[in-house]
Amino acid sequence: MLKIYDHIKSNSMGRPCIVNIAAEFYRKEGDDIAEVVKKLHGLENVIVVTMAGDGAPGDKISHSPASLGAKKDLKRLVVVGGADNEFKNLLQYDESFLNMVWAPIDNIFAPQFPDPRLREDQLRSYMYYEEHYSGTSSATAFVSGMLANYISRNPSSPTRVKDAVKELKALSYTRDPQDGQNVKLIWNGIASSEWPARPDARIKASVGSDKRLLIYRDREERLYVYEGSGSEDEEIYRQEVVARLEDLDSEHQGPGSEQRDLPSEHQGPGSEQRDLPSVEYRNIVSEHEGLVSEYQDLITEYENAAPEGTSSEW
Repeated sequence: MLKIYDHIKSNSMGRPCIVNIAAEFYRKEGDDIAEVVKKLHGLENVIVVTMAGDGAPGDKISHSPASLGAKKDLKRLVVVGGADNEFKNLLQYDESFLNMVWAPIDNIFAPQFPDPRLREDQLRSYMYYEEHYSGTSSATAFVSGMLANYISRNPSSPTRVKDAVKELKALSYTRDPQDGQNVKLIWNGIASSEWPARPDARIKASVGSDKRLLIYRDREERLYVYEGSGSEDEEIYRQEVVARLEDLDSEHQGPGSEQRDLPSEHQGPGSEQRDLPSVEYRNIVSEHEGLVSEYQDLITEYENAAPEGTSSEW
């Protein structure tokens, strides 16, 4: 911790720094850590984020540095509790602390790979998992990232470090407030209406009575369009497409085209042989015929760029 302090003081040149302490310290060691945290807080460009603790909700927070959350003069020390997937507190907390906030720690999943240098088919063969890594220590990472996000929004502001802590608290809110037991979880402040617009191109569109366009993206965000005559029955056509994509997915194919026979239950008139790009993507097709007009420019671009009856990649 002293090395972190020395490094920030010598090298940060006043740039914002967030020190994430996902640990608990007791007795003499805890006292020493508390003194270093106070020194870190003395640097005006530093925010310290630490865990509330993994004890029961009623347990007093006596470990360091979280116990410093009771000090009203440490305005850039943030103590983080953990909430379950119903937005209720799970572990230790103290609402009297100056900067007590909550982040999710329940039912959060992430992939693990034993060796990222392996090919994807090998990775799938050697996949393993742990039942859980949980606790308020993991919640501190969410809060540290959120604070960094707030700071980055005001790069020229001389008060952006202390403002980030204020914003963290101001934007935290109670999901499903009618419950009465839910805690205020952190939020980035960006509503879904403000998300960058990007067409969800994974649609099936009918153009005329004898033409079908399947538009979708693969895992690398490459856009593909498939044109075919399609069956007369919309549901059969949808099942046909899904069956083909899942078949190709299971083969781990790269971009290209394949000729495959469909199971008889997926076959409709004219569906015996179709070309589709090989992809590793499931659940591509959605039933949204009304989106044809919305994507008309995209469809027009496809029709102008691709020979009839072929697959095309942008």
